[in-house]
Amino acid sequence: MVMIENYAYPNGLKLLSSWQSGDPKGRETMKEIFDAALIGEFDENFSLLAQNDEIHSTASVHMLALSVLHDLYGVQSKEYYCTDPYRYVRANLTVGRLLGVTKLYMTWALYAFTCEAVGQKMMYPDKFPPGSDPDEPLINKENCFLLNTPDFDSGIPKIVDDILRVTEELTGMDPLLQISAPYSLAADIYGQEPLLADVVNDPEHVNKLLDHLADRVLIPWIEHHLTIFPNGWVELSDASGSPFFIGPENCKTMSIRSIQRMDNGDLWDDKVFDCNYRGDHVANVPKKNQRITA
Repeated sequence: MVMIENYAYPNGLKLLSSWQSGDPKGRETMKEIFDAALIGEFDENFSLLAQNDEIHSTASVHMLALSVLHDLYGVQSKEYYCTDPYRYVRANLTVGRLLGVTKLYMTWALYAFTCEAVGQKMMYPDKFPPGSDPDEPLINKENCFLLNTPDFDSGIPKIVDDILRVTEELTGMDPLLQISAPYSLAADIYGQEPLLADVVNDPEHVNKLLDHLADRVLIPWIEHHLTIFPNGWVELSDASGSPFFIGPENCKTMSIRSIQRMDNGDLWDDKVFDCNYRGDHVANVPKKNQRITA
């Protein structure tokens, strides 16, 4: 019987390295491990969570899990992300254990999922995560305010709900919804370049668009999530709205503003938070003095 405990750090990391290098023995061992994982033989291990009185690192591993399942079983991207929540969750948790991650974390292609939920045309490569089709943005300046609330009981929102239910069942972790923040959602369905042009030339329009996306898409999705999972949390991600990309002032007056106005600034008793900003100027982090003194 295969025991995932035998592949605790650094053994699991060495196995992953062996598999990635094309070693036949490493691939054979990986196949044995994932055969066992996918039928639930490691479920008891997944219920062992990290201690709350310690500081842990964690990782988003869904792309590595896709690579593993594609290599071992021929599972393609659309099938992997959208069809079997037990396979998806068990594969991700197993990869986390092999990497030595003690703080389990469940995520998905969140930027792609958020824009697909509102109708954006997507691209699903065979062994890579999905992404929005940049040649066919969903909205433009003339029709953007016609975008309305998606159905949260079908399609991508239901897929996310199913993944979170299985994750909670296997691990006991509070369900964590991960979706795009307003600016990043706008960038994916309006287009990065047109949005940046409006940031410079028509910032009032950009703020109105971000508020519309929050009011019609993100706030209803958050409220749906917290109704289904009263113990849930929400992690917004906003790489496109980072100070690194649009500048610190625009980040504050557009990206951050559009988040902070939601729920009258209460953010559902602080159950909603944002991450994935590139650059630390907005956070008022003091610059480090890296000079070496004698």
